[in-house]
Amino acid sequence: MERKAREDMAGVALENARMFLRRWGDQVTRHERDDLAQDAAWLACRHAGEVRDHACFPALVRTISRRLRHRALARAQRRPDGEYEDLELLADTLPMPVCSQCVLVCGESVPQAWLLDELDSAITCLSDLNRRLLFGFYEGFSCAELADRFHLTIDGVKVRLHRSRGRLRLEFEARARTAGYLED
Repeated sequence: MERKAREDMAGVALENARMFLRRWGDQVTRHERDDLAQDAAWLACRHAGEVRDHACFPALVRTISRRLRHRALARAQRRPDGEYEDLELLADTLPMPVCSQCVLVCGESVPQAWLLDELDSAITCLSDLNRRLLFGFYEGFSCAELADRFHLTIDGVKVRLHRSRGRLRLEFEARARTAGYLED
């Protein structure tokens, strides 16, 4: 009976992954869709026991599928053999800045100099500890070293870094909208 349930779960995971990956029409995703779906289904079934609410299982499958697709796109960009020569579809998925002195914020090019000028005031939105952790991480310290220095757990450092980067991203997006670089 348990084997039948696992097979059913794997079938559901595979179908969810395939349906989710169909939304993207770029060459890389189309070419690797079946492999990505199978890998996502396998990983989702492997981690299914960690899901408290089984109604959330499709969300787990979509998250894994999205991450695997992102990795495949990154690999395709680094590929020197030119297997994916027609990458204009990939450009729709991964937008590029208009100029070399620009950075993408919400898919729009924003001058890098403006962002650097705003950095000092934008980073004040973070707590002192989060700001020190972020500076330490980008100075080259590992999460373990930062955890020892600030008497935190490694996972605590990772969470604080993730949330701090997200908070800064939102802050920069808001400032770019206010400055007129982004459309509403």
